[in-house]
Amino acid sequence: MLNVSVHACTHQVEGDTDGIRHARLIVRVTDASGTPVKGLAQHDFTVYSDAGGYFREESVRFFDEVHATFPTTRLPGVYYIDTNWIIAYRGSFIFAVAVHPKEGDSGQGLATLIKQIGNHDA
Repeated sequence: MLNVSVHACTHQVEGDTDGIRHARLIVRVTDASGTPVKGLAQHDFTVYSDAGGYFREESVRFFDEVHATFPTTRLPGVYYIDTNWIIAYRGSFIFAVAVHPKEGDSGQGLATLIKQIGNHDA
């Protein structure tokens, strides 16, 4: 069993001038003994969001393993996942991330994102 912790935030993508922000998930994956799991790929993750009362699968616009890109960091097993979902209005949003790198080894985590300001408020 994998232990998965997820933190969600919004960020403005370079080139977005209208204040629209995409959801960024910061995911930490460890094995049952607490050892960070390195070397996972985008296909090892499935991201879901709470879209109006039901969970839907989200497409990923950016994926990066922090330790692989910045090996001097002390963040093994930490991954950035940016979704294509545009968070253009205020509200609370729930994300679920499932990690399934190989048969019989999986884990999942939840994160809540609360956006209080935005240019496109509903």
